[in-house]
Amino acid sequence: MNFIQYNRSKEHDVILVQWYGQMMMDGEFYATFYKSMESLSTFLDWFCPPRSLFFKIEFNGSKETPCPLACAWFEPIMSAAGIGYWVRKDRRKSKLAVSSAEEAISIALKNVPSLITFTQRKELIKAHQRFGYNIAGFFPGLWDGKDVWAFTIDQFGFDHRKMRSALNPHATSISPAIDAIIQAET
Repeated sequence: MNFIQYNRSKEHDVILVQWYGQMMMDGEFYATFYKSMESLSTFLDWFCPPRSLFFKIEFNGSKETPCPLACAWFEPIMSAAGIGYWVRKDRRKSKLAVSSAEEAISIALKNVPSLITFTQRKELIKAHQRFGYNIAGFFPGLWDGKDVWAFTIDQFGFDHRKMRSALNPHATSISPAIDAIIQAET
C-alpha cells in the first residue's frame, strides 16, 4: 500500500475531515498539531502548497468510506523540509507503521538534503533514533507551552540507521547536555 498525495478535492477533503475527527476523538490532536490549528477550516487550509500531504487509507465497513491509516506531511524550511507523521492508534505497533514511516522519510529525502521534525512526546525519542534521526535540540515551552525535542535526519543517517544502533544501542544524541536532560526526566 503506497501513499496517496493529497489534492484539494471533495474525495480527499473527506479523508482529511475523518482524520481530523479521529484525532479529536482520540484526544491526540494537540500532540500532533498546534492549538492554533484546532479549527477544521484552518486545519484543511494548512495543507495547501507549499506544504504537501500524503496519506494511506483503508476502507472501514462499507466500501464507500475510506479511513486514514497513516499520514505524512512536509513543509519547506530553507533547503530542507519539516516532516510530520501520524499513524492510526490501532496500527501504531504494526509493520505498516514502520514501513510507512520509512516510506515517508524516503519520499522527502528524494527532494531535500535533510529533514527536521519535532515531538513533545518523550516516549517517541527512541523511535525517532531508530529511524536514524539525531536529536538536534530541546526547546522548553515551544509547542503551545509544552517542551519539544527537535530531530534531524539526512540520507546518510537514514541509510545507516540499523548499523548505527547496532554499534551503539545506548546512544541518544549528539549532545551531552541533551542526554543529561533526557536522563534527568526518566
